[in-house]
Amino acid sequence: MSELMQYVNVIIGNEQDVEKIFRIKAADSNVAKGNIEGCKKISKELFDKFKCKYVPITLNESFSVSDNRWSGLLYDGRNYYFSNKYKVYILDRVGGGDSFTAGLIFALL
Repeated sequence: MSELMQYVNVIIGNEQDVEKIFRIKAADSNVAKGNIEGCKKISKELFDKFKCKYVPITLNESFSVSDNRWSGLLYDGRNYYFSNKYKVYILDRVGGGDSFTAGLIFALL
């Protein structure tokens, strides 16, 4: 995957995927409380390593299988931007990341 990253402007991920794909681990991971500082660290590492334009990361606080709070951050090499936090009752997880990505692409365009 890393050899393709020279062609990428926006790297979208979450804490778990970044670790699995790029071996960049966020310290102090906590599923129940979220990990804003860890996600800031991995977004900066991705930005520095691949020289992209933006690194958005989805943030998740999980209170139970169905009760979560979702938000996101975006790093542009200088600043971190944070979305509102949304309490979400999950019936089916399919499409959550796709929805985040669609909203982000719309906002960036």
